[in-house]
Amino acid sequence: MHDGEAPPDPWTLLARWGLTADNAELIRSASYRFHALVADRWRHGSVFLAGDAAHQMPPFMGQGMCSGVRDAANLAWKLAAVRHGDATDELLDTYERERRPHVEATTRLSIQAGDLLDRLAADPTAAPADVGLVAEPIPEDHRWSRLPGLDLGQAFPVGHQLPQPDRLDDRLPRGWVWVATDDSFVADDDVPVVVEPRATYGRRAVLVRPDRYISAVG
Repeated sequence: MHDGEAPPDPWTLLARWGLTADNAELIRSASYRFHALVADRWRHGSVFLAGDAAHQMPPFMGQGMCSGVRDAANLAWKLAAVRHGDATDELLDTYERERRPHVEATTRLSIQAGDLLDRLAADPTAAPADVGLVAEPIPEDHRWSRLPGLDLGQAFPVGHQLPQPDRLDDRLPRGWVWVATDDSFVADDDVPVVVEPRATYGRRAVLVRPDRYISAVG
């Protein structure tokens, strides 16, 4: 719905499928208005905005709650580091700097996906093609890779998420960790080392933050 629009009559929408009040029972209907909003400021002193309080996006990419979880993952370890005296307060200013670009990009993609769906829904000739696309199995060589950057030979480690060829949650400890190509790597600090060569972008080792983003390469 757009501003000024009245909610559509549900039976009018269902009529195209032959459903009427005479042959069907309407249990519930609701009209939703989607928002694409990002707060001007995510921090004021000791108050931080995260999740829907910091940003709202259309649901078409399925990234609304995911973005909120990423906010929490980014902010939690920074708050802990400052609270325990392991970092200065300036670290907390990196929360918005790191999260805002991702949220804004995802919001733009969500808007574009919604526009595409609206155009397809308005095209009666698109429905048969959509059914065919959903019914056909995806060819093996067209399937999405968990490591698209590595498959393409790209290298952009610092500031990006650690690539996970498999779920590494059970292998990586909480907190900071070095991920190395082999067990010959010895860290100069007390940070633990985990060997997983497929997750190092071809480097000897990468230093991974508690939120699973790469902080440095070795």
